[in-house]
Order: sequence, then structure tokens, then C-alpha cells
Amino acid sequence: EIVGRLKPEMLGQCAHKGYRTDGRLALSVFHPEVERHYRELLRDLLKRFPNLKNLYVYNQDVNADNCWPPADRLGRRFYPPRYNKYPYAAHARLVQILQQEGRKINKSFRVATGTWHWFYDLNAIDQMMKRLPAGAVLCCLNANDDRAAVVEPRREIRRILKHVRRRKDLTLIADA
Repeated sequence: EIVGRLKPEMLGQCAHKGYRTDGRLALSVFHPEVERHYRELLRDLLKRFPNLKNLYVYNQDVNADNCWPPADRLGRRFYPPRYNKYPYAAHARLVQILQQEGRKINKSFRVATGTWHWFYDLNAIDQMMKRLPAGAVLCCLNANDDRAAVVEPRREIRRILKHVRRRKDLTLIADA
């Protein structure tokens, strides 16, 4: 019923389409009305919890999914042609939106996001890291699909750490 009231460009297929068998769609964070929705949602959250200083965004799994890039009409322009992997631009955009809005209310407000869902390719990691806003927090787990990589850090973790060393404006929380 709700989906029927939304404009087609506000919706797209979930990035984890293999897991979605119920036909559920994801919102495009690149649509101005969806962006407005997230900004209002955060303002309401900070009114209810004025001491909230950090918000963890878990936004890339079966029940909290971004649009798959080819299915995101407004988001396609943020990806290379024919890109069909991890929706790094949408994830980073949501972090940007929430942190910008939160900092209007509380200058020290920060958004934290998990990095384990970036284990798709090194280019996606590079693009995601470029788009994260200053002051963001990375929760860097040395795991993939809940299996800890205890022998040697994965190449993806090494790539993320390389970016964090360069970007002194990010905070890293690591659990290996």
C-alpha cells in the first residue's frame, strides 16, 4: 500500500536481491523526498534523545538494504557504467545525510558505519572511503559473513586501514 503511493524514482530493487524473495524494494537516498524523510527522522530521534552523540548505521543487509545500483534510477549517475556490485555511493550518501543533519543540532554528532559489507572489491572500498564525511566512525570488523579472519587480515581490511591512516578525520573502531 505504501509503495503504491511512492514515486517510481524513489524506489529500486534491494542490493541483496538474492535474499529478497518477498518483492520488497529499497528507498533511493538520492531522491530529494527520501533525503528529506531521513533528515526528519534524525531530527525526531535527536529530539527524543538529546544526549545521543553517535549513531550506528547498519544499512546493508537483508532487512536494511540500499538500492542495487542498476535499479536506482537517480543513483546510477554516481556509479561507473554497468556497475552492479555493492552500492557504496548510496551507503555513503546516507551517512552524509545523517551526519550533516545531526551536526546542525549537535556539532559533535557522529555517524558510525560497519565496514564488513564493503567486502566486494577494492574499488568499492576506495570509493566509499572518499565519500565518507569528516568525523565519521568506522566499525572495522575483521570478519566476513560472521566468520572471523583470525590468521591474517584480509586485503580489504588492509585497504581500509590504508585509507584511515591518510584520513585523520575518521575514527576507527577495530575488532579482530
